[in-house]
Amino acid sequence: MTGAPARVTVGVVLVDGAGRVLMQLRDDIPTIADPGCWVNPGGVIDPGESPEDGARRELLEETDYRAGPLTLAYERTLHRSEGYSEYQYYFIGRYDGVQPLTCHEGQELRFLDPTTLPSLKTSPDLAGIILGILERVPPPESTGS
Repeated sequence: MTGAPARVTVGVVLVDGAGRVLMQLRDDIPTIADPGCWVNPGGVIDPGESPEDGARRELLEETDYRAGPLTLAYERTLHRSEGYSEYQYYFIGRYDGVQPLTCHEGQELRFLDPTTLPSLKTSPDLAGIILGILERVPPPESTGS
């Protein structure tokens, strides 16, 4: 699609030692994307930033967590009705069990059992994406503990 604007977003599927996934409950403000939904930390990358660098930055900004190894686990392109393409990259990483997590964005931040995701209000398709990633791609080994 030549000339069409593009947007690149990233997400981090951070898995703890018990196999739970870090999720963030977004604010319930009608003017934001996916209000009141559970999502994984992430966002839009900055100009000139690689998807992995953007994923690390977003995770740090939203949680104070400095990620160890991250593995690209899923990517897709969405053609939005607003006339732009969105390139989405999802990375998987392992929580080191040491660094504290702080919720800097949204209402709450917590590790959830991934089997509960389909019963929660999430961004469209997100529960399926995360469950698919967890079936196919093991989290990298922890470099912390």
